[in-house]
Amino acid sequence: MSLRRLAERVDDRYWRRRTSAEVRSRNVILTGFPRSGTSLFSALLGQLENVVCLNEISPTPYHFHFFGRVRRRIERGRPVANRYDGSGALTTNTRESAVRIEERRVQVKDHKFVLAQKYTLPYLNYLERFCDEGWPVWVIVRDPRFALLSWKSCPPHWGISRLLPPDELLAHIPFAEDDADGRRVEVWNHYARRIDALRDRLRIVRYEDLVADPTAVMQSFCDAHGLSLPADFDPDLHSRNRASAYAPDGETLRRMAAERCELGLFGYR
Repeated sequence: MSLRRLAERVDDRYWRRRTSAEVRSRNVILTGFPRSGTSLFSALLGQLENVVCLNEISPTPYHFHFFGRVRRRIERGRPVANRYDGSGALTTNTRESAVRIEERRVQVKDHKFVLAQKYTLPYLNYLERFCDEGWPVWVIVRDPRFALLSWKSCPPHWGISRLLPPDELLAHIPFAEDDADGRRVEVWNHYARRIDALRDRLRIVRYEDLVADPTAVMQSFCDAHGLSLPADFDPDLHSRNRASAYAPDGETLRRMAAERCELGLFGYR
């Protein structure tokens, strides 16, 4: 273990003891399938008053350490890192080439602000642990007939693209298929089953519901964490998730997903 990781581990114990149940209820884990709207959800949270959502800023397994230190930086008015797009807004798509990590000061109403952190595969792999430790967890899921096509077009260095052999983030999955498309189906089913098994201990949001009625979804987040939805909050996201966004040569994978993915776990048909 490196000296940095050792220091984080020791610090994690300190912050675990220091973090009260009240503060813990305002430290939120956001995760979900890759390319399924987690960055969009993160950016929408950034539009709420007294909410800060960080988009894949620290891959550390020591989450009390990370949240404790970031919360203290915000309370002291110091800048924190986040991902922004070319226009300077919080990114809704980490795949865009113009996305950059930048440190900025963020405005919060008071010390009772909600701090969220978003990661896909790394946090999906910790899902049971987060639930056992009592973290508020929000999970974004997406119809695999669209999600798997997005995975197929991801950059080759992304974990979800590294299937033959599997990336270290996916190495724990007992793959039975020898081709990439078959393994994409196995990845979706593996995490879908884990999410479904914990559905009474976390909150599941379907991407399709998010883009159809973001106001209702954000209202549910506000209700869960004692927040108020801004009166002017009304983003139009209906154009997302359109079938025309995908190449016609993806129809084979789409059919495979329809036939072999466990669509019914999240109400897909």
